[in-house]
Amino acid sequence: MAQDYRTTRWNLEQFRGEDGKLIHNVDGGYPVYYLDGEDNVLCPDCANESEAENEAGHEYRPIAGDVHYEGPDILCDQDNAHVIESAYGDPDSKEEEIYVYDT
Repeated sequence: MAQDYRTTRWNLEQFRGEDGKLIHNVDGGYPVYYLDGEDNVLCPDCANESEAENEAGHEYRPIAGDVHYEGPDILCDQDNAHVIESAYGDPDSKEEEIYVYDT
């Protein structure tokens, strides 16, 4: 069963790059998403934009982050445009993978 992304919270500071901005991926290329105080999901671009616009209380100011290892794609709640794909896909998906074996 896929993990509920709205229940996992990690310290936001561990997701900052050397430039101080929130990162898009952790080592290995695993995608990162962020949460605000009302559990809205933010893509990295919107999370960084929100921090830059208003450090003191932006509606979507990120407070936590996590890696999206598996599960369905997550849509950013701020812009409803950016999609955070999971690193390993959705284990509950009905799509079948087709393998072609050379003989």
